Amino acid sequence: MGIAIVVGLPLFFETGLVLLLPIVVAAAEEMTGEDGPARDAAKLRLIMPALAGLGVVHALVPPHPGPLLAVEALGADLGRTMLYGILIAIPTAVIAGPLLAKITTRGVRLASPVATDAGLAITPPPRLWSLLIVLLPVLMIATGELGQMMPALKGAGWLVAASNPVVALLLTNLVALPLLFGRRLREAAIQDAVWHETMGAAGAILLAIGAGGALKQVLVTAGLSDLLARTVLMYAISPLLLGWLVAVAIRLAAGSATVATITAVGIMPGVVANSGVSPELVVLAIGAGSVFFSHVNDPGFWLVKSYVGTSTADTFRTWSLLETAISVVGLVLVLALSYVV
Repeated sequence: MGIAIVVGLPLFFETGLVLLLPIVVAAAEEMTGEDGPARDAAKLRLIMPALAGLGVVHALVPPHPGPLLAVEALGADLGRTMLYGILIAIPTAVIAGPLLAKITTRGVRLASPVATDAGLAITPPPRLWSLLIVLLPVLMIATGELGQMMPALKGAGWLVAASNPVVALLLTNLVALPLLFGRRLREAAIQDAVWHETMGAAGAILLAIGAGGALKQVLVTAGLSDLLARTVLMYAISPLLLGWLVAVAIRLAAGSATVATITAVGIMPGVVANSGVSPELVVLAIGAGSVFFSHVNDPGFWLVKSYVGTSTADTFRTWSLLETAISVVGLVLVLALSYVV
């Protein structure tokens, strides 16, 4: 779970899943005993916490696309959102991952995984350098945000650039590519693999952002944003709960967590402005709602099913319940945090 949280911080969810899950599945194969239901349950009790770690950072911690776009749309502070998100993500992952897996994995039988990761035959870099690459964008953003709080450094151009997630991720890639591949980066096979794997994930995200933005504009033009703002004022509904419910509804209908987040934040600015609620907590509440009950219209559902080897029914029982637990526990912790900050 801890490794998945660290590895998943700078990566799209699908990319982290393809990168990490084959390794976790291989480790589970080595660590478990003889074949049978007990072996399958033991493997899943190692796999599900890794999925929980990837899921919580995808929903709650920038610079993931959904939370990052929500921060910009609602005018939230990026540093505080990251801090609150990490504080909520860790206990949420513990509950939805290793604790819930003790219940949901009983009696689940695994088939041979459909999806495998062929990978490239390259010499891995030193582990310390690999860890630094994974953490570099988060460290750059955190340094920039902390520097802006110091009067002597406030307004420094390099700190402003460091706190920009796009710049941080770009610089991390420019450092990571030569460090990982060295001189082999010039090889056509390496370049083809890099472009194929990255553009596939980036293309899916861009399509989701475009679809979410279009759906958001339809709902805003129809007056849903004003209606929600009046509803909060008239009936004293918590804006955090309202944002979570809107994200849940769109998630169940559209399947994509990114579309759910973008659409929900697009119709929530009026609610945030009229209620005075912390925009950082609204970002996290919407992020929690955006991962509620992954099912058949979510590409992540089929990725998990293919890599883990569960049946469709058992994927509902394990992965879908895990995502629902992340959503509900995340909302509860956001509501609790709203009484503290």
